[in-house]
Amino acid sequence: MVEARSGVVDRIDQYFRRRDTALSRVVEAVSPQTSDSYLNNGVKRTLDVSVSVPAAMIAAPLVAALGIAKKVEDGGPVFFTHERVSSDGRDPINLIKIRCMKPNSDLGAKNLQIAREFTASQDPRNTRLGSFMRRFQLEELPQLLQVALGKISLIGIRPASSYSFDHFEKEWSPKRYKRWKEAYNRGPLGLSGVTQVFGSPYKIDEKRFHPDVFYVKKASLGFDLYLMWKTFYSLFLRKH
Repeated sequence: MVEARSGVVDRIDQYFRRRDTALSRVVEAVSPQTSDSYLNNGVKRTLDVSVSVPAAMIAAPLVAALGIAKKVEDGGPVFFTHERVSSDGRDPINLIKIRCMKPNSDLGAKNLQIAREFTASQDPRNTRLGSFMRRFQLEELPQLLQVALGKISLIGIRPASSYSFDHFEKEWSPKRYKRWKEAYNRGPLGLSGVTQVFGSPYKIDEKRFHPDVFYVKKASLGFDLYLMWKTFYSLFLRKH
């Protein structure tokens, strides 16, 4: 059974990457392949709206149920708002999540150290329900509404906090930090992306491209569709 599922996943991956499929021909007809054109035309926004609006409607009952469960679990606030740096560096973005951690446990510089040492579901700051939600990233569901409203995109660079900027500037070489910041400022910022699908930015070899830089250089409709598939697979089909 596991081998059969792995074979299906591999075939789907190959289908998305091939250039001679029906999907690739549609993608080529709908949207130019260059990242500059794709990131500045309306196709990406159309994709965001067409996926996020029905997804947010479907997710609404689950968000309500998780919110009630969270309230029952510890009586604290249901939602958690985290301020992130916008791509233009001016007005910040407030990401809205279902609260997974114990109250006030996310404060302080130790957050980045914990992020490097623990997986999301094993984070010691989580409540029991929080660990379950982070295992499948269910706490992110309210952000589908933010995608629908145009605050962020479905696929892009994950919005970073100001202390993440400070940490990266301190830990990375000036050249690497400059390239990453230029990519971040170019955007778009997204709910998922290369980093979320393929690995953490904290564990990247200094000599290699940062995933955010790679995304901005390679962004296209086909790449976004592929990353959406990989996100769906990692959340719901991959063995957890």
